[in-house]
Amino acid sequence: MSQPSLELIEKEITDFIRRIVISEKRNDQLERSAYIILRILSSNGPSGGVKSLAEALQLDISTISRQAAALESKSYVQRIPNPQDKRAYFIKSPH
Repeated sequence: MSQPSLELIEKEITDFIRRIVISEKRNDQLERSAYIILRILSSNGPSGGVKSLAEALQLDISTISRQAAALESKSYVQRIPNPQDKRAYFIKSPH
């Protein structure tokens, strides 16, 4: 495949992703990272908190923390205090 063809494909994919993000924000849908968090929780059960989710998903702790807070405000997840470490908490799906 030629370099111009690869560049065109890359541009089109970038435009497509940008449109998805804009559509998500307009329609108050979940961001991709929030969806991924929910998928992990439904597949694996409760997590050890934002740090373990960030490590598992290879995302920044700040991204996971922001998404977990948004998911909690929509009642998609619950934060459960860790009995061994009162500063930490588990994140679980309420269902």
